Amino acid sequence: IIAGGVAYLPSRKLFLLFLCLAATFVLTAAATRCFAKISPPSVSTASERRSFHGWVAAALIGLGLSVALGFFGEGGLTLAQARDGLVRVFAPQQSKLPVLAGLLMLGVTAAFLGGLLAYRQRAPLALTLGLFAMMPLGSGLAHWGLSEQRNHWFGYWFGHDMFTPPFPGPDGKLTYDPKLREQMLQDPEKRRFR
Repeated sequence: IIAGGVAYLPSRKLFLLFLCLAATFVLTAAATRCFAKISPPSVSTASERRSFHGWVAAALIGLGLSVALGFFGEGGLTLAQARDGLVRVFAPQQSKLPVLAGLLMLGVTAAFLGGLLAYRQRAPLALTLGLFAMMPLGSGLAHWGLSEQRNHWFGYWFGHDMFTPPFPGPDGKLTYDPKLREQMLQDPEKRRFR
């Protein structure tokens, strides 16, 4: 189903996709845990290696199901649509910040996993601290467009009303008219309420 040029998954299929991705992440974490246990090959047993391969296979099956749900079948995103969408994202006059935020999170994850593989004997604490310190940057990039105040006049009118508040005119309605304000300031009784 295409809604406004974007692939739209029905809610049940989207829920199944979420479950498959969540299962893939959990299985990948279990495989990483097993890999950390068997990292010195001289002390690992055959059953531990089989367990690791089982977790990896299960994670790959979950990933395959996720790809199948997302890209194939009714409402799935075709590869041509994905390619055209990526080209369109990096075109001029397009908001690239959410995409850059996603790429940043992907890079942070890859750097963290690379650090885990490189430092097998000890935890890469400085790398982990640096990567986690970058996490708010991804959130800021992803939500920058929603927080932008271009063409919003709230701040202007707030400051305007703070320094030149409206006052009741002769007809009883609030007004900002500078001539009426000058007339009001001439009257000592009304001047107190300016």
